[in-house]
Amino acid sequence: MTMLHDEPHHLIGGMLVDDVPDWPRDQQSLGTEGNLHYLVVPQMESRVRLYACYGLDRHQHFTGPGREQNLLAAFRLKCLPLGEAIARGTPIGPFHSVSNEDHWVDEPIAPGVVLLGDAAGYNDPLIGQGLSITLRDVRILRDLISDGIRDTEGFRSYVVDRRERMRRLRITAQLWATLHVEFGPEAAARRARALRRAFVEGQLSPIMAIFAGPETLPPEAFAPETIAALLAPE
Repeated sequence: MTMLHDEPHHLIGGMLVDDVPDWPRDQQSLGTEGNLHYLVVPQMESRVRLYACYGLDRHQHFTGPGREQNLLAAFRLKCLPLGEAIARGTPIGPFHSVSNEDHWVDEPIAPGVVLLGDAAGYNDPLIGQGLSITLRDVRILRDLISDGIRDTEGFRSYVVDRRERMRRLRITAQLWATLHVEFGPEAAARRARALRRAFVEGQLSPIMAIFAGPETLPPEAFAPETIAALLAPE
């Protein structure tokens, strides 16, 4: 078994923060401003979980002593009405980031062994598919084992399903990273253009794979020409 991977595009990290009671418990937020792509996910009581995605060149800004306060300060954003309230929050635990690249095993089976979940490879955490990937792996393998499958060749349908599923999610995550974790005026214009085409004009795109699952979209949604059409200049 060989673990494959693509090249890192950005860094992503998360931190739990307390003392943000004003954040609505039923609202999440994500956006891109300046050189940061952010997510805010409310937790119990006055806590929120923050996620930050940023370029590899900003690694030092969120490393070493003071990185937690630097992260909080980064949420003072014009597009985030409660950004100041977040910046005054109290970190719970440290902030660490990892590079975003996908890892995958094209053949996650061997005699006596079947890999699933992260052991078989994982998707860029930017689009939040980790648990969904693992649960689908478990469901497929449960059904096969319940049907009496024990030999390596009997798990071939799992291999085929997972390989295509991870390929589609890899394409989706790469597009999402291009749209949301690239910065500057040209990137902002490209993001607005592509999202308008996908959500307003109804142009084919892989984006709904994030919300409905990659298997629900036609193969053409993940084709290079589809991505190129979304990102093309006016």
